Amino acid sequence: MTDVLSHLYPESRIAGFPRNDHRIVFFSQVNAIVEEDMSVLDFGAGRGKWAETESGYKLALTTLRGKCREIIGSDVDDAVLDNPLVDKGVVVNADGHLPFDDNYFDMILSWAVFEHIDDAESVAAELDRILKPGGWICAVTPAKWSYFAIAARLVPNRYHAKFMSALVGSKRQEQDVFPTVYKLNTLRAIDRFFPPSRFENFSYYHNGPPSYHGNRLIFARLWKLWMWLLPRMFSQQMHIFLRKRD
Repeated sequence: MTDVLSHLYPESRIAGFPRNDHRIVFFSQVNAIVEEDMSVLDFGAGRGKWAETESGYKLALTTLRGKCREIIGSDVDDAVLDNPLVDKGVVVNADGHLPFDDNYFDMILSWAVFEHIDDAESVAAELDRILKPGGWICAVTPAKWSYFAIAARLVPNRYHAKFMSALVGSKRQEQDVFPTVYKLNTLRAIDRFFPPSRFENFSYYHNGPPSYHGNRLIFARLWKLWMWLLPRMFSQQMHIFLRKRD
């Protein structure tokens, strides 16, 4: 937690995170769902950067390894093979096909991946195929009309890493930045590609601490005011919770 945000959220000085921290809020729900006998897929798991950036309570909360029967990480990047947060890493083809049996997983977890999905229809069908009836899709993705999603669409993809690093105030590794398309980033889009006939939808918009403020208090305050004034569709993120119907 930066000094700037500690001014806005004094409680962050207790344990390093504010009351509305995205990952704390999301993974508190996930931990309430996950069970010891579940098979979980971390869809777009990457290299497991959270093992480097988180520690203590937050890392324990957001790590599912050891809380379920198995957690498998999938990604198009072979860095997933070295991910320390999963039991097994699997490299998948860019064509969208997932090399898993039908009705295999009890939960599909995804963090900051849906905004990169270009063929939303085929990916949604694959996730549906490999998920057991009664299983959960739990995902976090930027809302389509969030201020940083709008900025991402204005800045060419090849400049995203430098642009985001400048605003966040820390080095952003190139392998952590991928092209964005925002086809699954509204509640309406989730209903379209995961229809009510197949899924119960418990998704919602969420605002956490201001992001991309360049470590300047005035910018952080302005973003906080922006989030307070505008309708929910302009929130920072969507927390997607879908339960496949039996």
